[in-house]
Amino acid sequence: MTYIDDLTVRPKVSDSSNPIDYAEDWCWIKTDTGAWIGPREEWIKEHVPNIQKYVKKYDIVVQAGGCQGMYPRMLSDMFKHVYTFEPDPLNFHCLVNNCQKDNITKINASLGDRHAMVEVQRMSMHNVGTHSIHFDSEKSTGLVPQLMIDDLKLDNCDLIMLDVEGFEYRVLKGAIKTIEKFKPVIFAENFADNVHNTLSYFGYTHMGTSGADHIYVVA
Repeated sequence: MTYIDDLTVRPKVSDSSNPIDYAEDWCWIKTDTGAWIGPREEWIKEHVPNIQKYVKKYDIVVQAGGCQGMYPRMLSDMFKHVYTFEPDPLNFHCLVNNCQKDNITKINASLGDRHAMVEVQRMSMHNVGTHSIHFDSEKSTGLVPQLMIDDLKLDNCDLIMLDVEGFEYRVLKGAIKTIEKFKPVIFAENFADNVHNTLSYFGYTHMGTSGADHIYVVA
């Protein structure tokens, strides 16, 4: 069992040029370094300039997995509203503590292409961003709900940002209505053929990478 004692607070650093380190103290899992170091560097050096390059409007972003809240917290300074999904309960506890802003909707669920109950498989407590989802379509006996982006019935969508450990294709299948209607810029970590082919079918072009993510845009 994991206890709240397994959490720590990362101190605020005085360097205001670095938005992550300069933010108020972060509630973080003590053993984790992997979900901090890599994402921190990618956000500062690649994601921010690429979002500014490709996203035209900054009304709504859908982001998953939210992990401990780094990306949704940073995105909330750029977009009017952030929807973030994180299935792991301990990650989500940190996310809620780190994302105390009214323009962040925080949802303790996974994303996919159907409604189901799924199981979180914790891969490494040294990199809690690697946790994955186990889905049994026949039993559906997990404890975490799986939803679809289309369930949000958004009035707009400017960016979908996915880091869901190989579930990107299923998440996109559950977002077809949103994609067809709004053609949001899409950042997806998984570059599998089914992801690429699905987005190509809807008129998307692969524009390159942003850290570990691949960027898709409708010209």
